[in-house]
Amino acid sequence: MITKTDVIKIGKTKNGNDIYFDKIAWQADVVVPINRIKLHTDFVADIQSGICKMLVIGLGNHIGCSSMHEEDFDKFGKIIKEASTIIMEKVNVGFGVAILENAYDETERVELIPSNELISREIELVKLSKENMPLLMIPEIDVLIVEEVGKNISGAGYDPNILGKSYILNDFVLDVPKINRMILLDVSEESHGNAIGLGIFDVITNKLFQKLDYESIYANGIATKCIDDCKIPLIAQDEKEALIVAIKVLRDADKDNLKIVRIKNTLELEYIYVSDALIDHVKTDNRLELL
Repeated sequence: MITKTDVIKIGKTKNGNDIYFDKIAWQADVVVPINRIKLHTDFVADIQSGICKMLVIGLGNHIGCSSMHEEDFDKFGKIIKEASTIIMEKVNVGFGVAILENAYDETERVELIPSNELISREIELVKLSKENMPLLMIPEIDVLIVEEVGKNISGAGYDPNILGKSYILNDFVLDVPKINRMILLDVSEESHGNAIGLGIFDVITNKLFQKLDYESIYANGIATKCIDDCKIPLIAQDEKEALIVAIKVLRDADKDNLKIVRIKNTLELEYIYVSDALIDHVKTDNRLELL
């Protein structure tokens, strides 16, 4: 009997990382990987989150994911290309289905890619994906309130490419704001308590704390070897108390004119809330509209 997480070892990278592949998929006549092409939350390279990563990490299941994460993230682009090449030599990958989204999380393009062009075409699509990414167009923020994180929002719970905050990424390819303190209110319903990424925040609410599924959070953090993302910040009773705490611990801020921003999550940025101190900025930035 084969379980849904059984794998077989089908190769090894030059650096000695074992390459695993899902056993059920291995036995299929043909494999068609489908994934969104997008900037990755943990590394910058010419190939990031997409079809090749799905072949190597996704279809490697937990053991394959852990094996690849033995490498430093600055080598991740190279190792994904190497491992996916080995997989495609041994597995009948018919073609890949690439999905690109616009800044509003809507499907902009669906493209079928022959397996022999998968890597080269995905490199081109990563560049297009970067151009489509949303931005948080406020350059300096004293307190950022984020309503939710979640695995349905980003693999990291939130997208570091939007906030410019990460325990792993050192360079951000997008224009990111300078944020002093961050508050997290909740975890999405679809994430079922896996609030991975909460460790980057300064204050969370008790409502969120009561929903945490430690088993899934810890499994996520251990697999990616970034347990900082699992840390639990200061816990406030509610949103009001969280904001009071965040303001109290601010340094080098004009507390009579605080720049406060509230967003739903890092995926849905069409509408944001800003405090009075930011109204003039909104009026003068032609990318923004005051409602």
